[in-house]
Amino acid sequence: METPELTFASLDEKIEETFKDRSNRTERDRRSTLGACLIAISGLAALLLVKTLPHYPKPWVILLLAAFLLVEVVGLILSVPTTLSDVVTMMPGRQRRELASEMDLNMPHYQGIVAWLRKFPRERLQGMDEYAAFRLDRYRSKMPAFTGSIDKLGALPVLAAIAIQFKNASWPPQISWWQIVLFGVLAWFYWMSVLLINLRFRVELYDALLKKALT
Repeated sequence: METPELTFASLDEKIEETFKDRSNRTERDRRSTLGACLIAISGLAALLLVKTLPHYPKPWVILLLAAFLLVEVVGLILSVPTTLSDVVTMMPGRQRRELASEMDLNMPHYQGIVAWLRKFPRERLQGMDEYAAFRLDRYRSKMPAFTGSIDKLGALPVLAAIAIQFKNASWPPQISWWQIVLFGVLAWFYWMSVLLINLRFRVELYDALLKKALT
């Protein structure tokens, strides 16, 4: 039976198929994504509602704002990648043991993908590796213009900007329209940055696997 041609799509499918049993990691990623979406949507909705409120809102409006706040808290809980018990027991020794266990689990999968890649013609591997390296260089040279150091700082710049904007908040809230627009732009910018960084990480994985298969 003839071996199908190797493509980046088939390589990505092989990676997803190989690591699909890491249900805990996938579930945490989904929870983090859902939490970030809940925070952004409920926060923006609350700001819009506050902006259109009279100075002395009716009780149902206050209840609605409280509901938005509750949704934001739920989103924050979901977006935290570790549970409270993990935070309480977070110690260097435990972190090293968990890392070692994860590496022991992932190493056979990594070796399996490399062995699968070596079944394909070397010329094809070289061509894909060269193109992956080219795309990776492009990502590294152009992405900082959009994302800056968000892959190192995480959500800290966004949280700092929001904290500065609302540090003197009071009731009734005095929120301008430009602040609401700024919040929406920050949420969109952060989400797009996360997507771009995830794409770069995947290209880095392609490049590393192809290079290893060629050795």
